[in-house]
Amino acid sequence: MKILFSDLDQTVIYSHRHPLPGETLVMEYLNGREQSFILKENLAALQSFCAGADRFFVPLTTRSEQQYARLTPLQEALGYRFALLCNGAVLYADGKPDAAWTADSLELSEPFQPVLEQVRDFLLQTEEHAHVHDVLPFLIYVSTENETCRPALERICEGTGVDVLQSGKKIYCIPQPLSKGEAVRRFTRCFCPNALTFGIGDSAFDLPMLQACDHAFAPPEIAVPPVMPLPQPFSMPEVVAAVEKENAR
Repeated sequence: MKILFSDLDQTVIYSHRHPLPGETLVMEYLNGREQSFILKENLAALQSFCAGADRFFVPLTTRSEQQYARLTPLQEALGYRFALLCNGAVLYADGKPDAAWTADSLELSEPFQPVLEQVRDFLLQTEEHAHVHDVLPFLIYVSTENETCRPALERICEGTGVDVLQSGKKIYCIPQPLSKGEAVRRFTRCFCPNALTFGIGDSAFDLPMLQACDHAFAPPEIAVPPVMPLPQPFSMPEVVAAVEKENAR
């Protein structure tokens, strides 16, 4: 059994703000407008991987359920069984939320609610409300160019077990038990403990996931050994070929 855990945005799909060098297909619409794209050759490589026996492609994204719902074209094109949303706090199995997984995530997140509420109150006092995204009880994030925001959040979260992570303009506050790395370990333990695991992501935000896998791929600037460096946009044919070459356990 082989599992490929993958970030989505800027890894599998790319925003309209980042044109791709090659033939593309639309994978997401927002308010009727084309939002995200995939390279046609990358889609074909992932389709081949998903069709193989004993192969699981598992998206692992910070997207909320509402944001993930916009990716219906990607879901239909690949036909994968599982997806981990909200940084892994929510598991979709065959298109539906897994109630037992969510219950476990709620239990894991419960001790961190006071600090997450404090973060929420701070952000609503200092940032535009439309830019504060409340995915409680699992995480909260803000889209901001305010350079004082992250240091302030780090002071609030220091020593609490809540990590402050940044990807571009987005700053996330996420309990450590709900990291992407913990999601990889939980999923593997629950569904296929003997699987050979692979990870791919585009930023330092994905490092917990990459480090939890047996093998992983990332851009050269964050690819600390043994993570394999790959330039962006990622070549999924190259990734799939590397995965298939590894001997199964």
